[in-house]
Amino acid sequence: MSTYKGVNRTLADDPVGSNIMDSGLQGGKVRVILDTYEAAAIVAGSIIEVGTELPKGARVIEIVMTTDALGAATIDIGDYEDADRYNNDVDVSVANTVTRIDLIDGRQYKVDETYTGKTVGSGTDRQITLTTASATITGTIKIEIYYVQE
Repeated sequence: MSTYKGVNRTLADDPVGSNIMDSGLQGGKVRVILDTYEAAAIVAGSIIEVGTELPKGARVIEIVMTTDALGAATIDIGDYEDADRYNNDVDVSVANTVTRIDLIDGRQYKVDETYTGKTVGSGTDRQITLTTASATITGTIKIEIYYVQE
């Protein structure tokens, strides 16, 4: 049997020069943004902005979305740079659906603001968005965005 070390555990063994971890990766303070949206006949393909913009350098550690039965629809959770960075095609047809980040590239994602503005596919990654698909939605959406800041 062998022992292996994660990237940050390896850096912690010799914390000098280039081995110093980014702030927030160890002992960082977790922050949360809460938001609620009351959807009233929102058509498929609509974008709902939730929460305030994340600070540049923030690392997203969790996004939790809970919904009413919104209809026979799905929702992507992402941002203007990548519409489904955190979740793709979340089924929101059942009441009290609780969804967490399920895409590995979204977990611990570092907000870098490569692009600015609010254009789908080439806009800011600081604004969390919900993109509706499949059908019109009506009902309550609650969201919690947990992150650590550099």
